[in-house]
Amino acid sequence: MKLSALTPFGLKCRELRLAADRRLLEQAAFLGLEPSTITDYETGKAVPDEHYINKVAFWLRAKPNDLQDLLNRRAKDNKIIRFSTSERNSLKNSRKILNKIANLSPAIIIRLQEYRDRE
Repeated sequence: MKLSALTPFGLKCRELRLAADRRLLEQAAFLGLEPSTITDYETGKAVPDEHYINKVAFWLRAKPNDLQDLLNRRAKDNKIIRFSTSERNSLKNSRKILNKIANLSPAIIIRLQEYRDRE
């Protein structure tokens, strides 16, 4: 599984999807879009319009502050968040960790976020 770099908008969308125990494919079906279109929005290759964000927020039953956060994060000039490594071994280890994270269930990710927020 190849992991793409996400924008802050993409990270927030993923966080909300996980919290709602939803999948990107379900989101695409609900919106009548190709999954690649949603990926383009979340990786910064395209900028979603306000209508799209409102529909996503409705589908995810997002709180008003989460909707506003999505609207604030959608700007095209948002920096892409990347994991960088300088050594071959570090890159190999980073990929292993990212693959493990990518395969975590939504319930586990939510529990980890709750644990993080307690500190």
